Amino acid sequence: MSKQEFLYRLETLLMDLPKDERDDALDYYEQYFEAAGPEREQEVIRELGSPEKVSRMIHSEGGQEEFWKKSFEQPMTPTQKKNHAPLWIALGVIGAVFVLLLVIGIVNFTSLRIETVVRYSQENTEGHEQGGLTGAISGFVGGIMDGVMDEVENSLEDGLSQGLDGITSDKLFQEIEQELESASVVEETWDGMQDDYAQGQIATQQEGSITLKAYTPVAWKGVQRIRVNLSAAAVLFCQVSGETLQVETSENDRIQATFDNETITLENLSEADRTEDDKVVIFLPEGLELDSLEISSESGYFETGNLQVEEMNVQLPDGAWKNSGTIHAGIISFDMGDGYLETGDMTASKSVTLALRDGVINAERLESPEISMECRDGVIRGTLAGTQEDYRWKASVGDGMLQIGDQNSWESLEGGQGEKELKISVNDGAARISFEE
Repeated sequence: MSKQEFLYRLETLLMDLPKDERDDALDYYEQYFEAAGPEREQEVIRELGSPEKVSRMIHSEGGQEEFWKKSFEQPMTPTQKKNHAPLWIALGVIGAVFVLLLVIGIVNFTSLRIETVVRYSQENTEGHEQGGLTGAISGFVGGIMDGVMDEVENSLEDGLSQGLDGITSDKLFQEIEQELESASVVEETWDGMQDDYAQGQIATQQEGSITLKAYTPVAWKGVQRIRVNLSAAAVLFCQVSGETLQVETSENDRIQATFDNETITLENLSEADRTEDDKVVIFLPEGLELDSLEISSESGYFETGNLQVEEMNVQLPDGAWKNSGTIHAGIISFDMGDGYLETGDMTASKSVTLALRDGVINAERLESPEISMECRDGVIRGTLAGTQEDYRWKASVGDGMLQIGDQNSWESLEGGQGEKELKISVNDGAARISFEE
């Protein structure tokens, strides 16, 4: 997080205050950053904690009065630089906490109800709640980052020693991997919908549009492309032994399905419907090879099993994706904002691109001649098919740790002479890549 991002986020959290009070608070922290200087920007952010933490202090009962009392009587002065270890030495302590908080958040938001969102971080979202899935995702990401930064601050104050060796990195990633393996995204409750495939009991639809009714499967033949454009939804792709592709939803008159030129498009009927949450099950006949699968939802929880598709393109600003099967494709591309991506087994004949702004990429197995993984703030953990000698790689990290096979670094790694290309980029976080053989 940069100074600009910190102040912008803080301004958003203070929008409920009178403009003059909000402006004074922002000017106060702007001057605080300027007093520290650009070279100590990240140290100041760690010292302050997250924007959510600062906002809670200002919003708390008597907090504004206390805030201004301190600002006038004891102007804020950045502390002198301490001889702390780099940020991700602290990851040895906070790695498991980060992943556990993320998993807890995802478990909560998949319930698709704001009252169950991120119980551990409810105090972070008070006064800022939004309904349904969008508010849930916002809540769990805010809670995660706030909790992580608090842990980072506490860990740094412990004065951990510097150093990078096999023991240090193994301990760090062992804690992360143990949490990833012992806790994962819990399956959504689909109200029995996954068992509702209608074997020859319903007529197939012709080209045109139809409004979906609750718990009433609709069937098509000859589908080669699927497009999902829903604002907030939980979507399950379920493979069946039937002959038709079928779609079922949990709500009445909110989703329109259009079949045209071998393409099924699912979208909300109106802008009002885009504020609601939907559950959708898409039944795919075994052996179906799709030309393309395009997801462009604003937020949601997606769960897949076995898929065969030539081109898979996912744009999901907020949410989670869990693949528990094997995906075979030509091109696989994920562009996600805040959330969690569990890839399962992915094989792409051309390329795999996984980009996540804040959160965790957990790649069980990836196989492709070109693999790119990017996570601005968070953790990347992956296993690649083949041996370390099969790849050439270029990896970088801002504040954090990299481990590719038997190589470790705090900054960057570049090497290998294999035919397969691997690119890794992390701003604040950690990445560990291992190989099958």
